[in-house]
Amino acid sequence: MSAVPALDVRGLRVVHGHGASRAESVQGVDLHLAAGEVLAIVGESGSGKSTICRALLGLVGPDGHVAADRLAIGGDDLARASERRWRTARGRAVVLVPQHASRSLSPTVGVGRQVERFLGRDALARYADDLRHLGLEAVLERPGDLPDRFSGGQLHRLVLALATLGRRPALIVADEPTGSLDAAIARTTIALLDARRAELGAGMVLVTHDLGLAAEVADRVAVLHDGVVVEEGPTAAVLGSPTHPRTRALVAARPGLVTTSVVSAAVPVVAGRNLYRYHGGERVVRAVDDVTIEVGAGELVAVVGASGSGKSTLGRLLCGAEAPTAGDLELDGERIDRTGARRLVDAVQLVVQDPRGALNPARRVGHALVQAQRARGQGADRAERRRLAEEALASVGLAPELLGRRPCTLSGGEVARVAIARALLARPRALVLDEPTGALDREVQVQVLATIDRLRRASGIAVVLITHDLEVAASADRVVVLDAGQVVDAGAPAHVLAAPSHAATAALVAGAFAGR
Repeated sequence: MSAVPALDVRGLRVVHGHGASRAESVQGVDLHLAAGEVLAIVGESGSGKSTICRALLGLVGPDGHVAADRLAIGGDDLARASERRWRTARGRAVVLVPQHASRSLSPTVGVGRQVERFLGRDALARYADDLRHLGLEAVLERPGDLPDRFSGGQLHRLVLALATLGRRPALIVADEPTGSLDAAIARTTIALLDARRAELGAGMVLVTHDLGLAAEVADRVAVLHDGVVVEEGPTAAVLGSPTHPRTRALVAARPGLVTTSVVSAAVPVVAGRNLYRYHGGERVVRAVDDVTIEVGAGELVAVVGASGSGKSTLGRLLCGAEAPTAGDLELDGERIDRTGARRLVDAVQLVVQDPRGALNPARRVGHALVQAQRARGQGADRAERRRLAEEALASVGLAPELLGRRPCTLSGGEVARVAIARALLARPRALVLDEPTGALDREVQVQVLATIDRLRRASGIAVVLITHDLEVAASADRVVVLDAGQVVDAGAPAHVLAAPSHAATAALVAGAFAGR
């Protein structure tokens, strides 16, 4: 093992904004990481974890400023480095495995071409064995397919390949690399990431809200609160015998909904009957294969399944974002044909898995909420549109001051609730929430899920919750389990999850609680 540390940071400070809007999001943080060592950074949403990741890559944004007494990666001090020097360091000394793989890939270019763009000409042939080792046979078999034809787990492994093949970085920065994956796929992905780190002899900074994952992978844990490291040490000591109140709160936190029994109407608000969605190409992919689902007023239906099972595709079908290959969609019992597609899109609002990516980083939150109204012809003037935007924020427990802030200054929980507020401006009959809590720590998950529960009880809105978290799904009215595009289990959570009747459900349950 190299005597040169993978990371040596002293007195790291990150400031965003200027004047009255100036905010110090990281305050005097010290981090030391030996070559080959794994440091997990944990903390509540908004504590500064992802900001530290961006600082270690020289990517804090145009309104951000990084200062440090020392910021050395692989022995090279970048504390006062120019942008040109940072560009050289990124991809060589330090690489990023991001939270949302889709942001690193072009949605309009085949995956094979993207591999060659990142790794050079004939990369598919040169790295074929490595890609197979990472479980990416599908990329070799379908190089012309776009990223949306691959599962979340496949895309995460592809980004891992693009970040590390042909390189020997001193440091890997992994920002919530498994946050949007189901338990079984998350474990496979993190095992591949850790094996790749070991092969390279690199250090790794792992940002995660999953303390179970940190316990399995990390050598040491640093707990962040309000931009300050409040506890740091060997993983077993920090998580087994926490001394700081914030660490104890993180260890004790558990997700869940504050549930109230809701009686759904006889006629479902939204329904899909015998839905099919096939993707063409060299090989046909049956993303959704003869699925029927109904959601009543005020009802919460959780859709679960392994990565690639068809969950997100089903969600897009239900809200009209994607057209079914065959089958019928109904709104309030009325069949929706192509001429009624616009009505379905307005009535069933989709909140995407990566809400931060859906916000313009250069514009303020108020702009996003106002533009959503303008697109539908809502609001008589600017004052009314602002009033409606403030009411939408209030309905999800956010202060009106957030309208004047940029997305990069918001915590993950705030961004998730802003996305729900924007969807509510359409006055929908139903919401489709795609992994709304996947990248959030447990305490903030509780806040977001309580917001969802309060909304459906107050307004009778129907909710389809796509999630890989079975603890969250257990608090739904009903659970639908997908496997290879088909419904293999459905019913009350106490029945489906406590006594699974299908092997795919049993595997999900076993994966969710493995190691606990």
